[in-house]
Order: sequence, then C-alpha cells, then structure tokens
Amino acid sequence: MMAISTLVGGQILPTALASTEWLHATERSAFLVDTIFSPAEGTHIASLAHSLQPAYVGGLGSQSHLDRSIRDAHATILFQTWWKDPVLKNVSLRIRLAAAELIQQSAHPDLRLGDWHLEFPQMVRYGEGGHYVWHADGGNVGGEPPRCGLFDWVECRVVTAILYLNSLPEGAGGATALRFADGSVARVQPREGSALFFLSTMKHTGEEVRGTGQHKVIVNQWIRFRPLPAPVYFGGGFLGVLESVTGGSVMEMFATIEGSMRSRHSVLAVAVALLGSAGLLMIATVVAITRCAHRAALAARLLRSSVRRKIVPKTV
Repeated sequence: MMAISTLVGGQILPTALASTEWLHATERSAFLVDTIFSPAEGTHIASLAHSLQPAYVGGLGSQSHLDRSIRDAHATILFQTWWKDPVLKNVSLRIRLAAAELIQQSAHPDLRLGDWHLEFPQMVRYGEGGHYVWHADGGNVGGEPPRCGLFDWVECRVVTAILYLNSLPEGAGGATALRFADGSVARVQPREGSALFFLSTMKHTGEEVRGTGQHKVIVNQWIRFRPLPAPVYFGGGFLGVLESVTGGSVMEMFATIEGSMRSRHSVLAVAVALLGSAGLLMIATVVAITRCAHRAALAARLLRSSVRRKIVPKTV
C-alpha cells in the first residue's frame, strides 16, 4: 500500500490509498489511482488553461510537427505550477509521491524524486474524433540510466501520469490503452478525479472519442530521471509570471512564432513576433520592478513610523 497526500482543510495530510489498482497480475509497470484530486480541484485546474493550441507530435525542435492522423487534440503547458498556484502544487506533490511507488518497481528503484523531477504539466483536450495513436513517452527501454541533457526531454522520462478531468461513458470511447510486455492490453476509461500511472517506455494510445459533443480533458505529468535543468525550471516560472501579468497565453505566442517560421514570409513574420515577445517581456519586467519598489517603499514607511513611535517621549 502506498503513501500519498490529500488536501484536507487547506493542509496536505498523508493518507493510504487502498483503492490503488495494479493493471497487470504480475507486471508492476502501471496502476490506477481511484481518486487523486477532488471535483473542486479539478474545476480549478481546468480553469488555468489560457489557450489550447493544436497538439504537436515528434518531440522538440525541428522534428515536431502537426499531424492530426497521429494526434488529434489541443494542448497547452501550465507554466504557473511552481511559482503561484497552490492547488496545482498540492496535486503535483501527490503525483510525485505516487510515482515514487512505481519507480520502486522499475530498473531504478534507488531514484529519489524532488520537485524538479516533474515537468510542467500539459493540459490536453480531445474533442469528438480526437485520438492519439500508439506511442511511448520515454525513449530508454533498458536498465541503463537514460540520457538527460538539456534537450533530452523524451529520453529522460521514467514515469507518465495522466489525470482525468472529466468522465466518459464506455460507449463514448476515449479510453487509454496500455500494452504490457506479454502483449496483453489494459484499457482505462476516463473518470473524473482518477489518475493513471505507468512507466514512460510503455506503448499506449488514446482511443478515439466518439459521440456528438463528447470530449476528454486530461493533464499529462511526466516524471524525469534527472531534475529539470535550472534554466528551464526558472524560465518556466518566469513564463508563468508573464502570463499572469499580461493575461495572455505564452503557448499562443509560441504557436504564432512557430506558424510564422513555417510561412512564406517567415523572416518578416518572425521579426514581428519576436518584437512582440520582447515587448511583453519588457512590460512584465517593468511591472515586476514597480511592484517590488512599491512594497519596499511601503516597508520603509512602516519602519520609520515604528521608530518614531518608539522615540517620541510620552507627555504627562
């Protein structure tokens, strides 16, 4: 039985999850947590997505591309995880604690997870007809430690967690199917509040969502063999600040730049996009400095006022 955390009365308290279910009789590579967040927490997490963009496949950089025959979905990265949102931070802690149990059954049982071992969460929405063909999230299948350079995102993943933000009836499709080493397949139907954990090297698929008006919303959380590089970690935190200050979507900005680079007039379009991005960064920096200066001035006034009250003699 694993230890995990839950939010009770605003506090994170450890509890035992007897409802954790291993999905294979003998292979300890995937399990389902019946409830890892409350309906209120799920509603809150869903509200954090500013703008969902068409989901890419193929990893990072020049290999990424849009192909709806492979992945038909919309996605965004929740950059506000670490620096601001307490609900998402608490849920991420439960994910880390649950993932630690799965890692004990992996080729790296001595791995100890910290906050930086979690990538920024990715929210994904699959509408009617949405799907993701068979694939694996991690590239290392042997017992050797995976590559974890600055750009080795896929290779560095050891555990995948999928959080289901809504439920789908059996006839509506949308199940996550996992293929085990012996060739058997387990299917998990989306149910609000549950979470599926599996080793990132496992082949899996998001089955097609069927039925008019049906949709599936999930949050992907990948756990890494090595912590996130500091520039990525703090850079993501800054992007969260940028989103909060400007009220805009960083992923939408990135999509604009990406689209510009693929257009005929890419040089001009990229220049315009970069100038816009620089403007947003300048605005965010000025606002942050102004806020800090205001707080420092307020603290100085309070300090001077306190000193004056102490040195003024009492009158009889």
